[in-house]
Amino acid sequence: MKKKKKKKTKTTMKMKKKTKKRQRERRGG
Repeated sequence: MKKKKKKKTKTTMKMKKKTKKRQRERRGG
């Protein structure tokens, strides 16, 4: 259970990073 929670956190971090990068590109455009 603890290992599954760690994997979920990693996925959330990756998703959040992608969203931040997309927002930065939109602002730059």
